[in-house]
Amino acid sequence: MPHPLRLASFLFATLAAVMTGEAQRPAPRAEPVAPAATTGNGAPGAPSQQPYSAVDRADRSFMPVDPNKKLNVGDAVSVEILEDQDGAVPRQVSPTGEIDVFPLGRVKVAGKTTTEAEAEVKRKLEANYYHTASVRISLDRVNPTAALRKVQVTGEVRSPGPIESPISEPLYLTEAIARVGGFTQWSVRDQVRIFRAKGSSSVHNVKDIINEGKVSEDPLLEDGDRVLVKKKWFNVTTN
Repeated sequence: MPHPLRLASFLFATLAAVMTGEAQRPAPRAEPVAPAATTGNGAPGAPSQQPYSAVDRADRSFMPVDPNKKLNVGDAVSVEILEDQDGAVPRQVSPTGEIDVFPLGRVKVAGKTTTEAEAEVKRKLEANYYHTASVRISLDRVNPTAALRKVQVTGEVRSPGPIESPISEPLYLTEAIARVGGFTQWSVRDQVRIFRAKGSSSVHNVKDIINEGKVSEDPLLEDGDRVLVKKKWFNVTTN
């Protein structure tokens, strides 16, 4: 029968070996931990602030930037006042066509180029806050929906319906008619009417524009225009 002291020493040595083996096994790789959300000032807890809305960040269909383009609702810009030394601040043109500029508040920029918007912000700043203000506004992203001209062509054309084209490219009346398949045989081609979104209207002789090359009388279409080609009730043809 083993001596009690030897038995105790053997059990102690066995236990120590088991514990040492466990300690020498490589520790399992920890799962990656996502960084904690921070607030705008770096404090943990709330989601971090982003310069543009989540919808805009997810939208990958923004059009290439044209620096000479007039600003529209939804366009993303950067605003910098050099005297503040705070760097460029991201802003988005609001549904009312404005951006926030500290300390002015909201400034109307829709319909202006970035150069024109800079001049407007500079004028307002120097009127009340700065002796001299150096303002930089850059166009970062273009809202594709606002950058499209939408025209409706109805009546006696082969494929009546809406037309969309970039506002940066001119769209003439004859081109719009061609894009919907051209006139039908029942169309009144010398009395094509354009209805403007603002309420006015005009009548154009597209027959002469095409047949006699009167390109100077071919009107440019605007966003929101509706083109109506009337139907004639008697189709008289001559050989």
